Amino acid sequence: MRNQLLKISLFFFALLFVNVSVYAQGRGQRMGPPNAEQRAKNLDELAAKLELTAEQKTKVSEVEETLFAEIQKVRKEGDRESMREKMRGLRDNHAAAMKEILSEEQFKKWEEIQKEKRQNRKPRGGKRK
Repeated sequence: MRNQLLKISLFFFALLFVNVSVYAQGRGQRMGPPNAEQRAKNLDELAAKLELTAEQKTKVSEVEETLFAEIQKVRKEGDRESMREKMRGLRDNHAAAMKEILSEEQFKKWEEIQKEKRQNRKPRGGKRK
């Protein structure tokens, strides 16, 4: 009887452990910055949504890669308050560069896509003012 109870207890602990492990791995699957493959996929999706020409797609790719590199640099600096200001500046510069590349209609559509992305982002931890 005692041996059987021990086996059942071990089985349930093993089941619990597997369940917690699977749950933890499934949460937040995209951690960290997007890799080159993900960025290329995002660019292709954006190009399709905005109906970009080949020339526009090349220019947008350059702008996006420059933005990505700048964001990586700012994230390494550490100070949260200055990082927030720098990110805001990067976002403004990014929008200005996109406005130069895109037609008026494409730019409006791009702004809508950006707004939708911001709304779909999960809230991050920590207290915000």
